[in-house]
Amino acid sequence: MKKMNTFSLIKYMLGLIKDKIYLIIFAVLCGCIGYLLSISITFFAGLTILKILDVDILNIDLNILITIILLSGFMRGFLRYVEQYLNHYMAFTLLALVRNNIFSSLRKQGSKIFEESSMGEILTILQSDTESLEVFYAHTITPLFIAILTETVVIILFGVIISYFFSLFALISYLMLGLLIPILFYICNKKLGIKYRKELSNNENNYLSSFNEIYEILFFQHEKETISNLKNSTLQLNKLNSSLNNKALIFTSISNSIIMVSNILIILIGSVLIKNSDINSYLLILSYMMLATSFGPVVALSNLPSNLTMSFASARRIYNIEHAEIKFKDGNRDFDFDNLEIKNLSFSYDGTNKVLKDINFSIKKGMIIALDGKSGAGKSTLLKLLLHFEKANDGFITYNGININDLSRDSISKNITLFSQSTYLFKNTIRYNMLIAKPDANDEEIYDALKKAQIYDKVMSLDKKLDTIINDDMSNFSTGEKQRLGLARVFLHNSKLLLLDEITSNVDAYNESLILKQLLLEKKDKAIIIISHKKTSLSIADKIYKLEDGVLCS
Repeated sequence: MKKMNTFSLIKYMLGLIKDKIYLIIFAVLCGCIGYLLSISITFFAGLTILKILDVDILNIDLNILITIILLSGFMRGFLRYVEQYLNHYMAFTLLALVRNNIFSSLRKQGSKIFEESSMGEILTILQSDTESLEVFYAHTITPLFIAILTETVVIILFGVIISYFFSLFALISYLMLGLLIPILFYICNKKLGIKYRKELSNNENNYLSSFNEIYEILFFQHEKETISNLKNSTLQLNKLNSSLNNKALIFTSISNSIIMVSNILIILIGSVLIKNSDINSYLLILSYMMLATSFGPVVALSNLPSNLTMSFASARRIYNIEHAEIKFKDGNRDFDFDNLEIKNLSFSYDGTNKVLKDINFSIKKGMIIALDGKSGAGKSTLLKLLLHFEKANDGFITYNGININDLSRDSISKNITLFSQSTYLFKNTIRYNMLIAKPDANDEEIYDALKKAQIYDKVMSLDKKLDTIINDDMSNFSTGEKQRLGLARVFLHNSKLLLLDEITSNVDAYNESLILKQLLLEKKDKAIIIISHKKTSLSIADKIYKLEDGVLCS
């Protein structure tokens, strides 16, 4: 893949907000007016103090001055809230879009992505990397435009009220804080940010692997080595994080020093102007007070680089996932499933060792076919090919006589449902987990699906029924109940071809018989392919095939 420079990366990130321009414009207006109100509070507070001291510059009544300050303060708070609300609404909407794009890319790439990236890296990209973009979308785009517009107004005011020399000095200070410091920080920390994101992926992968292999670790007594590896990985991550924080502190100190020096020089310049009678001393004091509070927008920009370093590193990784080379393109034809035919199908992951060899069989609605075979025989690979997660090396797969390569992924997803060996349930309500299969389903449809999967009675026995929260560790459901909830999703999706991988592996004999009976009822307008090691599950099939070393035998 072509290496992406920073400007191309920013262009890619900005490309996502084209439909949110109206939110940005409104947020920028609220932010600019809010900052100008903040500066005006200082100005009118100074006028109020001078009024109390019997120094009347603008001849404004004291009560009016106090009213202006109070109203400005209220409006400043209100506009700040609106600005932040719009920024974060836009940001989190875009994060949802980014995650959707990533999932879409992962589906298109099939198993290729897992050959090139670890699960820990993919999870980090989906979670941590995506979330770090929030800094760019919520705290960078609008603050940048707010700083430009606000400081432009302030510079013009100083040029008109005091002197253009005074406004030129303010401009230089703003550019140093809001432009020079962020650019220097990013240049100095670009490689460190990329290295940190990579190490974060490694750390995530180490913990994930340790969790998945916990039984093997305990059995072979590798606890000390595992803990040591996790500790070293975490220490390395903390070391990189400390380096980033230390550099951020250095640049923050430089920013504060620039503000302090600017204030001192402004006082000196003002003294010269007063001495030459170029400006009223009271007006200069008021102007200085306004200038001292006008650094807010550019200070907000100078504090961004440490987070932007992470955001750009994350965006680069997300871009690489989204634009990775795809094994095969998605088709554009749709179909309404009636039959499937596999002809002379062969497949190899590495181009040498064939996992499947010259597979032939067909199925149509009203039929159940069973696949039997040992682990590693190629059963799961065959399902990937039927879902177009992988592409056959030889032979072809057709649905309704249409080559699978010509079919759209949306159409495949609509017509085919896979029940895999591992059922994942989100930490949310039962209803939420069911609606993943059919977002517009009503409660009656969900209940019907639960009945078919033999999990209805369990759900109805719970206090909150469909609103019951599934624990993060799923401890409030047994393995069998979890499997049946997954099966209920299959029934709710109601597609025409069901691919069922070990559908009753964790179900007791009684519930297995009821589920198998339901599948026999379902087959009248569906085609079902069952993979199972259990003879009882295979018994409902119209035809049983045995898969041995990639060869299908009837």
